[in-house]
Amino acid sequence: NLVHLTWIESSGTDDNFYHWDNAGQTVSNLSQLAGNDTFISSAGRQIEQSNDGELYMLWSEQINGSGTSQYLYWNSETSVTQNLFTELGISSLPFNFNEITMDFLNNGTPYFNWYGTPTVGPDGFYLWNSAPDEVYLAGESLPCTEVGGSFSNDSDALSNIYLAWQDDATYSSYFWSKDSGSVDLSLTAVSETSCVPPK
Repeated sequence: NLVHLTWIESSGTDDNFYHWDNAGQTVSNLSQLAGNDTFISSAGRQIEQSNDGELYMLWSEQINGSGTSQYLYWNSETSVTQNLFTELGISSLPFNFNEITMDFLNNGTPYFNWYGTPTVGPDGFYLWNSAPDEVYLAGESLPCTEVGGSFSNDSDALSNIYLAWQDDATYSSYFWSKDSGSVDLSLTAVSETSCVPPK
């Protein structure tokens, strides 16, 4: 069996993520891309192992002592750390919805969701399917911040991804898939008064 170990070392002014596995038996610094004088946040950190033994890591780290945190992504298959802000053209994430989430298709491929401001295009709720390397704008709607920016996502056996969320301002509910695009589910004339995203 393939065994992975990950840990964070801190010098007091600089945090670094490290990885070791029993196949290569070498220690790798996964934070070199972030530069020096960095801080790794405990928020939004995800470390997942697939059924075939590959490890996937997503974390938020300050870049070059700037005080600005950006999301870094690494997997044991490529052993390359990527800055998702650079790779996906993300300019910023709002303070009250400042996480990128990572989930998996049935075949083990990771996909990512976030609400933010891109370097080009409108603020919105975005999806990155990493295998075909495709980014989609699911909707120009901020998911509910009253429940922590909550939304629901799932995928089927054919690797189709589905998203559902409720707008923070209007409380309108939305559904998205690649085939249907964004669909407004608020079919009644009665206005919602609380933020309860669809399941």
